[in-house]
Amino acid sequence: MKRCCFGFFVAGLWLMNLTLCWADGPLVRMEEVVVTGTRTKEEIKNVPNAVIVLGAQEISASSAKNVGELLKETSSVDVTGYGSLGSAQSASIRGSSASQVLVMIDGRPTNSVTFGSADLSQIPLDHVERIEIVRGPTSHLYGANAMGGVINVITKKPPLQPSFGAGISYGSFNTRTVQAEHGQTLERFAYLLNAGAKSSDGHRDNSKYEAQDFSSKLTYQARDRLSLSLLTSAHQDNLGVPGPKPAAGSSPIFGNSQVTSLFDHQDDKLLNNTLRLQWEPLDSLQVNWQTYQDYYELIFRQRYLGLTSAVEDHSTYQANIYGSSLNTRWGFHKDHKLTLGVDFRQESLEGEQQLKDLETSVITTTRWTPDNTIWGLFAQEHWQALSQVRLIGGLRYDRTSRYGSEVSPDLGLIYSPLERTNIKMHYGQAFRPPTFNDLFWPGAGNTQLSPEKGTSYEINFDQALNDKKAVFSLGLFRWEVRNKIQWVPDASGTWQPQNVNEQNTWGGEAGVQWNPIKELTFSLGYTYLDSKQKNLELKDALTNSLELVERKAMAVPEHQARLTIGYLAPCKTRLNMIARFLGERLIYYDDFSAFPAVTKLEKKIGAYYTLDFKASHPFGNHWEGTLSLLNLTDQSYLEQAGTSFSDQGYPTPGRSIMVGVSYKY
Repeated sequence: MKRCCFGFFVAGLWLMNLTLCWADGPLVRMEEVVVTGTRTKEEIKNVPNAVIVLGAQEISASSAKNVGELLKETSSVDVTGYGSLGSAQSASIRGSSASQVLVMIDGRPTNSVTFGSADLSQIPLDHVERIEIVRGPTSHLYGANAMGGVINVITKKPPLQPSFGAGISYGSFNTRTVQAEHGQTLERFAYLLNAGAKSSDGHRDNSKYEAQDFSSKLTYQARDRLSLSLLTSAHQDNLGVPGPKPAAGSSPIFGNSQVTSLFDHQDDKLLNNTLRLQWEPLDSLQVNWQTYQDYYELIFRQRYLGLTSAVEDHSTYQANIYGSSLNTRWGFHKDHKLTLGVDFRQESLEGEQQLKDLETSVITTTRWTPDNTIWGLFAQEHWQALSQVRLIGGLRYDRTSRYGSEVSPDLGLIYSPLERTNIKMHYGQAFRPPTFNDLFWPGAGNTQLSPEKGTSYEINFDQALNDKKAVFSLGLFRWEVRNKIQWVPDASGTWQPQNVNEQNTWGGEAGVQWNPIKELTFSLGYTYLDSKQKNLELKDALTNSLELVERKAMAVPEHQARLTIGYLAPCKTRLNMIARFLGERLIYYDDFSAFPAVTKLEKKIGAYYTLDFKASHPFGNHWEGTLSLLNLTDQSYLEQAGTSFSDQGYPTPGRSIMVGVSYKY
């Protein structure tokens, strides 16, 4: 069977090389301007971190419906979900946890104050212009969570000319999408409006999903070098939460043989308003300021068996966040660029949990209202020390009302012996703070927690050919994390989060983007990770004794690769193929079968590959049709392990199809 699948895969690659296509140059250009690595506009070659940009070409080639699905197609980011449209998707970079990756939208942090991670499934791809991925620590610029890296989603700008676009699609599992956008520029005023909706019956029981999105961007060019922008976005969804597939032959009380729950359900609401000012009073001076408001509401309903009877849990979380940031970049000398900035952020949460005993109908209500205030000061200096050598140094100080202060230094060196050759060396320290759940969970939170600390070392090599038709990259890195937060029992047997764990990772990244002819584009990326964890593990359930044990890091794949090929045919038909491979991962579970002794059970999530295909063809001047085939070889695999050793995890859909049509004027 494996030989048959591999043969099909190779045959697919061969056919794609004969007919597949794309257009218009390499995927990544070394002179491309990015903003995430420095908080101001800078060419990729002058950023000390490894940077990946997903732009219009990657978005057009993909069949993704949200940012999470698009990031799955890169070898630089490991995105895990729960198998169905709308289920939470989180990102890992270089073996990090999801809460150690900072996700931003137009420079605004979006990580949850309760869980620590960001849900990428809630960011619609229709609103996105490009995505910048910075690998490695960047807490010296952004503070909390930027340990493994930063993902910055940059939304579309208003068009210069009046435009209107709309599209619909339909596919497997009764999945439907509809989207429309309109924008134009009227002298100094410009706007862009975007709205969309998605729904699906899902490929499992209780996995139905519905979502609506809206965004607007209004800009005003007050002067030639002064502009104001007002951004508004709203998202609403509701989805079933089927849970993992039960153990073979079992049928849970609230589920069936295929799903753990037929009852669990989740509703989300998000609202954001951001006001931005960009001012360039001098050629050598840039000023950027923004203030924002975020509101997030999560309602979660579930049923489970308690200690004495069945329980219905109805939990509501309402988060309010207000923030502001100001940064300036001053080129006070032809060889020096100095960035200075200040960030402010106020976080608050209103949580309520209602537990109903289904036997007695008694309801127990618990409420908590934590808050946190964060101030950050940062500086970064770019010094062109020699014609071929650039030095970058950064430092940030964060002060919070809940977990003290943090200092995050950063150093980088870029050596460019030739015009299209860059050697980058980078050192950085970063931190990930405890979440509100870690600090204040009723009856178990630990207000004495310290942030997780990370230190990273890396060297990267980039080379472009003289004709710029190919770009090669190679990188080696090591990063170490200490004070990792884990929930362990205290002396009284109460499970509580503690700073007890460590994780050490070294690895390598390689990539090539090749444009042998104008019509053909080829991209290959590979990531290798050797990651070990040192965790305090429970050894005796009566005495709550713990032992420090070193193991291979949980849920971190050793190998990850991606291949993309495309070609623009003479008939203007675009055909694109994306192949992904993710290596084996290990998951650990406590085993109480020899009570009071506790041991670890090890479950392997098998390696898998997927092959996706997309074709698009224009009709007339304004219409385009698309056909997407996902998981073309009908692989059966898991993205996420289950909650117990015996269950069968979260199965993903098999082969599926989507067809669509769009209009643009």
